[in-house]
Amino acid sequence: MASSPSYKPVHRFQQGRVTATIWLNESVQGPFHTFTLTQSFRDGTNGNLRRGHSFRLSDAPDLLTVIQLAHEWMATPPPAA
Repeated sequence: MASSPSYKPVHRFQQGRVTATIWLNESVQGPFHTFTLTQSFRDGTNGNLRRGHSFRLSDAPDLLTVIQLAHEWMATPPPAA
């Protein structure tokens, strides 16, 4: 049985508890990048570190920072080899 490819992030930006993770995707039109936003927090039950996808108003400044950094990274062409 063939295994599915393992996808790893190509870059991450973190500000406070908020992280923007950039992914490389492939399509018939060619490669493209996407990003996901997460925040880390401690589980109240057992104290384990977890990641969530919902944010509070107080997270907005950190969200703006990591979104701007992700946008700049994705919009900048890679250096010529």
